[in-house]
Amino acid sequence: KVYFYLEDDSIQVIEPRFKNAGVPQGTIIRRHRICKPPPNDDDFYTVEDFNVGNELNLYSKVFNITDCDEFTQNFLKKLGVRVGKPSSDPSDPYMGYRKAMDESMQPLRPYEKYDTLKQFLDHDRHVLRFFCYWDDSDNMFGDQ
Repeated sequence: KVYFYLEDDSIQVIEPRFKNAGVPQGTIIRRHRICKPPPNDDDFYTVEDFNVGNELNLYSKVFNITDCDEFTQNFLKKLGVRVGKPSSDPSDPYMGYRKAMDESMQPLRPYEKYDTLKQFLDHDRHVLRFFCYWDDSDNMFGDQ
């Protein structure tokens, strides 16, 4: 996700966190104003540089803008900017494989959580009773 803050033209880039990925995740670029790449390195990115379908070169990392939320679409339309058509994100075969593996590891029947206090109160004064005898006849003076 690329966030552009209108109050000070600062940019923040965040990637979604995935469970057990094994790599650092989260904030890629912290919130601050970013200069455009050379030869325009005297200028900062502004709202005119952001639109669906544009590429952003932030610190030699190229980000393709594929879509935006409804508020952003309305705001850009009020500025007179024609918003591009959204495109789909490229598929990642490995993430598809991981998702399939995670789904296959789910139990077919979810385990029930037992309320131990309820169980204790339901079985109050219930006693299991067994009948037996003690056979100690192998020892000297043993009883049966």
